[in-house]
Amino acid sequence: MEHLRSDHWSTGMLLPLCAEERSHVVFAHYGIIELPVKEGLIRRMEEQSLAFSDSPTLRKRLFNVLCEGMDNLALHTESESRLSCFVLLIRQEGAYRLYLGNHVPASIAQMLLHRIEVLDAMSEADIRECFLKLLASDGRTNAGGAGLGLLTMARKSDRMHAHVARMSESHAQMIIELRLGKP
Repeated sequence: MEHLRSDHWSTGMLLPLCAEERSHVVFAHYGIIELPVKEGLIRRMEEQSLAFSDSPTLRKRLFNVLCEGMDNLALHTESESRLSCFVLLIRQEGAYRLYLGNHVPASIAQMLLHRIEVLDAMSEADIRECFLKLLASDGRTNAGGAGLGLLTMARKSDRMHAHVARMSESHAQMIIELRLGKP
């Protein structure tokens, strides 16, 4: 597939997803996530969403999840791993799948995997209540890290799932999959 880079660590996992029947790759980005990249990907998402006549609600949810996911990648990826980042958006049968990935410390990957499993099992009302409680708490820092990003993505998506593969004793490859617009 022309959207996938053969030299990137994520290709083995992403290739089957892009090759699925009736899948349309909206965009694939590999590498550093900076403001011009974010703006360009958001523009591509909006153009494609309008071309497919998606509802304004779906477009807004997709915008929120994409922005939050890219912000989390940019903010929480260690400087030596910035080239490991990727963002892939696929449209299939009226729904979207967003994949966000990077290399992270193994301990962080396990913690995030657990948090995502818990969030995915929660009801929409429970996620909203948790979000409001976290907003009211003082546990946030200027760099984030309190979990608001994950909660926002869980609130705005229909399903959130994580894939983790160990690279070494200390690092792992992590991919977060978000589904929006139930097929």
